[in-house]
Amino acid sequence: MNKNVIKFKNDPYIISEIGINHNGYLSLAKKLIKASVLSGANAVKFQKRNVDDLVNDKSKLKKAKGYLSKNESDINHKSPKFGAWTYPDTRLELSDNDYFEIKKYCIKLKVALVVTPW
Repeated sequence: MNKNVIKFKNDPYIISEIGINHNGYLSLAKKLIKASVLSGANAVKFQKRNVDDLVNDKSKLKKAKGYLSKNESDINHKSPKFGAWTYPDTRLELSDNDYFEIKKYCIKLKVALVVTPW
């Protein structure tokens, strides 16, 4: 917990929405958690989905394309045209083991973890 953040009894409960902004990278998820804690968040929220449940059983998932940033410094300005991204992009998924690691990391940083179905 950030020692510079002053908490009062009636402060609002702040939930930092991380969603799928980790781009499927555990290291980026941890950076987002730490930044949330340093910003004074009480909880971090992720979205978990099962891609197989999002598509018709007879559909085949297309190979994902498009650039996914690995950190805050590597933004690619040569992105595909609007509508060219593959949906759903399976690269955005974290594994169950990643979520176990995230849970341990949240406990270490003393921030609540919320995971909602997407």
